[in-house]
Amino acid sequence: MKATLVIILFASFHLSSQIDVDQLQLMRSLVGMGWNVVSGCMEETNLSFMKCVTSMVTSRTLPKEAKCTLACVLENFGMMSDNKPDKEMLTSIIGMIPIETVSKPLIEMVGKCVDKVTGTDKCQNCVDTMRCCATNAISTVFSMRKG
Repeated sequence: MKATLVIILFASFHLSSQIDVDQLQLMRSLVGMGWNVVSGCMEETNLSFMKCVTSMVTSRTLPKEAKCTLACVLENFGMMSDNKPDKEMLTSIIGMIPIETVSKPLIEMVGKCVDKVTGTDKCQNCVDTMRCCATNAISTVFSMRKG
C-alpha cells in the first residue's frame, strides 16, 4: 500500500504549479521507493535487462521474466486483482487527473482493455492490458482533442 501512496503523492505534486524544496525531497524519496519496487521485482523474477532487450530485438517478444516483473510491480503498487490489472484502482488513479476531457477517455480506454483480458496467467494478462492501452492510446488522445 505504500506504493499506492507513492503514486497519489507523485500525481498531486505533478499537478501542482509550485513545488518547494520539501516536496522535491519527498518526490526524490518516492522515486527511490518506486525504483526499489522495480529492482526488487526484477530480482524476484530473475529478469536480466540484456535478456529482455535481446528478446525484444531478435523476436519482438517479451521474455516471461519481463512479463512477470510487470505483474510484480503492479501487485506491489496495489494495482492487481484476480490475476489481472485492477480496473477500479487504475480508474481511481486516472480519476485524479483534474481535467475531465483527459481523465474520462483514459478511464474508458483502460476499463475496456482490462475487461478484454480473460486469461488466468497474471503475467500475460498484464502485458495484454498494456498492449491494448498502447494500441488504443493514439485514438484516445485524438478523442481528447475533439472533446
